[in-house]
Amino acid sequence: MIDLHIHTTFSPDASHSLGEVLKAANESGLRIVGISDHHDPQSKMPDMAYISSFNEYVNSIKDARRHYEFELLVGLELGIQSTVDEIPEHDFDYMIYSVHEVPESYRMERLPDPWTSYLRECVNALRPMPYPGFFGHLDFLRRYVEGHEPLYQSALLDEVLIKIAKVDMGIEVNTSGWRHPFFEQNPQAWIIERFIELGGKYITVGSDAHSKDVVGEGIDEALRLLKKLGVSEVFYCKYGDYVPVPVISLISAVEA
Repeated sequence: MIDLHIHTTFSPDASHSLGEVLKAANESGLRIVGISDHHDPQSKMPDMAYISSFNEYVNSIKDARRHYEFELLVGLELGIQSTVDEIPEHDFDYMIYSVHEVPESYRMERLPDPWTSYLRECVNALRPMPYPGFFGHLDFLRRYVEGHEPLYQSALLDEVLIKIAKVDMGIEVNTSGWRHPFFEQNPQAWIIERFIELGGKYITVGSDAHSKDVVGEGIDEALRLLKKLGVSEVFYCKYGDYVPVPVISLISAVEA
């Protein structure tokens, strides 16, 4: 299996250390593991996630590679904003690019039209990035809006999906939605299909684990969903490029 969205205590909202998380990943049978802790420069959130030492963060992950046989990647979940241009520089294999807030509020769900505010910020924040990667948990706002209202098809959403593809970025199938009351991955299946229709090439999967107990959770279901949608490959990133892995090989590994 593959899981590119995992947090450790380098993120203030995560519960377990890098060592504890990697042990859990190994026990879960993961073959490709990406650590992608939060970094939200200039965020207005009270519990702003900010990695103070990238040397410590990156080197800790690199040093851990010798203890495990699986592919261990150095990632980062970078909170991107239209008003912030800061992109950290280090030996990252990839990034998860996520919009967590909009200029007018870090509590988007309280805005008069939260979905429109979110999608507009996505369009404005997306731009070519120095690292390959994936747009994080598209439609995650469903966790917080009243009634967990789903995202509907619109010209604005199409604009977001087209721009993701245009800047050579992928999307992730984030399985944490199955741990929320709406019990569905982020994004919805039809959004994944629409991304492909509009020229999207790269898709990955991630648990968005903030504790060792959910590392790899839902990944096999996500892979089966992608197979059902006709997606033959998922991707990870290494040496500045996208690396394909056949979905069927990962499903076979789960069932073996």
